[in-house]
Amino acid sequence: MKKIVAMFMVCCLTFLLCACSADNTKKEVPKTKIGLLKTICGKEEFIKSHFVADHTSGTIDYDFVEYQTLSALVSAVTIRDIKGFSINESTAQYLLGKYSELSYNTAGTGTRTEDFSMVTLTENKEVYDLLNENIKQLKADGTMQALIDNSLTAYIQKDPEPTQAQPHYEGAKTIKIGLTGDLPPMDFVTPDGDFAGFNVELLSEIARREQVNIEYVKVNSGDRKKYLQRGSVDAVFWSRTVNCLEHNVSWSEIIDGMSLTESYFSDDTVYMNSKTTNTAFSSAGNSSSRRSDSKTSSK
Repeated sequence: MKKIVAMFMVCCLTFLLCACSADNTKKEVPKTKIGLLKTICGKEEFIKSHFVADHTSGTIDYDFVEYQTLSALVSAVTIRDIKGFSINESTAQYLLGKYSELSYNTAGTGTRTEDFSMVTLTENKEVYDLLNENIKQLKADGTMQALIDNSLTAYIQKDPEPTQAQPHYEGAKTIKIGLTGDLPPMDFVTPDGDFAGFNVELLSEIARREQVNIEYVKVNSGDRKKYLQRGSVDAVFWSRTVNCLEHNVSWSEIIDGMSLTESYFSDDTVYMNSKTTNTAFSSAGNSSSRRSDSKTSSK
């Protein structure tokens, strides 16, 4: 009987030792830092669920770091503070031609789409109606698509036609527009200190049609809402993730007191990282297209 008990005790001890040894050999899930440009729809749980789903990688734990500027994102990748960053595809294509050390990763293309719109305070109905109605007209008469096909493509290739001088109408209404100047080819600041890019071309067209003056105010990405609320600008450009409407992200809470115009441009979200980084992302084919139609309602 004593032998049986002794053998039983030995077996139990062996089992416990093996279990402990196996448990100690378990590797911790690695943390991967992903950069994000500060936007209106930045709930980490939503972005994280999409990022993991895009890359079908349940063995990687992601940390998300928000940055105020695109240049800060690029710098963080090059010095390896972050693994990569999420950005709209047109900007990714622009960056490829400027930074040889960056790699364009199209994994997950089409699963998240950025809709580009303009935002005003709800109480500023005059400016909202002017911008929103012109966006509708530009889309209806084909001008918006022509701007996308010609102007946007030229800016991506860094070979645009000379920018037309911003029209000025003596005694006309002036609308102050907040621009980051840090999201080429959408908008950026030239070496001469002037604003340029697709958004500027769009506003110039609206100014000519409405005979109004446009004044640009440089704002950081994360300060756009604050500039609107304190009246420093009449409107700002803002992008939103279409799919966030499917993940219980309440726009009524996010843009409380503000009105979002109809989308004037939609672009897929892609991922960039350094070529020297052993990326955890999986590559896929580029199947996106630039379009002036919005996939969901802006309401």
